[in-house]
Amino acid sequence: MRDEPHPNTSGGPAMKRSLFALATAAALCVAGAAHAAEPVYGTLSGTSKSVKTVFEVDYAGTLYGNLSSYLIDGVGYDIFSVVVDGVTLVDELPASPNDFYSFALPVLPGEHTIWVKGASFGGQFSGTYTVTPVPEPESLALAMTGLVGVAGALGRRRLKR
Repeated sequence: MRDEPHPNTSGGPAMKRSLFALATAAALCVAGAAHAAEPVYGTLSGTSKSVKTVFEVDYAGTLYGNLSSYLIDGVGYDIFSVVVDGVTLVDELPASPNDFYSFALPVLPGEHTIWVKGASFGGQFSGTYTVTPVPEPESLALAMTGLVGVAGALGRRRLKR
């Protein structure tokens, strides 16, 4: 009688199906949570003394962004203040004639505003913002429960053999 590997260690069709099922379940869990809401992207720029940007999101998330301007030899744009949803930001380059503001703030569903006030001396300010969704706890719990269930079923199946 020849020594043959145990069926569960041979990497046979049953094991490949089990691994495929586990990988598929994991991918579906991640895809379901990731496609719950799409990020919102935007750009800001202006030369006026007051520029208001308004956008709306229908989910809770985090608002990330930055704004910058330069003022070289009296030419450019000087930002005096930036207010995001009522929060006044601080210039991260206070000792420089150039301005830089960055932010990461939690947001709820609804309308959001970014106000930039300054003065143009032949230039403009520019920036970007992104709102990324925060996965809902219920979605994450459901995904993890499904993944644990599939892993448990595969474990029981392996023990039966």
